[in-house]
Amino acid sequence: MKDTLDFDKAHYNLLKKRAKVTGVGGVQYFVDPDCGMVFAWCTPHPESRNIHITWSVCSTADKFSKKVGKYHALRRLEAGISLPLPINWDEGDYTAEEFIANFADSVAAALSPND
Repeated sequence: MKDTLDFDKAHYNLLKKRAKVTGVGGVQYFVDPDCGMVFAWCTPHPESRNIHITWSVCSTADKFSKKVGKYHALRRLEAGISLPLPINWDEGDYTAEEFIANFADSVAAALSPND
């Protein structure tokens, strides 16, 4: 799937409507504008021990837009381009949001130029 700065407002609105009924509790987001990343995830069904996560990363040459990042992340999630993470949130040390925030920090650190 080719990611560009193209933004289709009608398609984005359709994806947001579908996201409200996708999985358990719809789609949730974590946005990190400092490193230009948007993460989207959902739980496929109530008995699942997994979340399905996908992300969008803005090029450093472009201006970050939360809306465009969410759009590209939603496109990937709908296309099935996601990473299933087998984590039991009820018994884990982290909430999904805390896990994603830590994951985002790790990815941002890995992508940062060495000082």
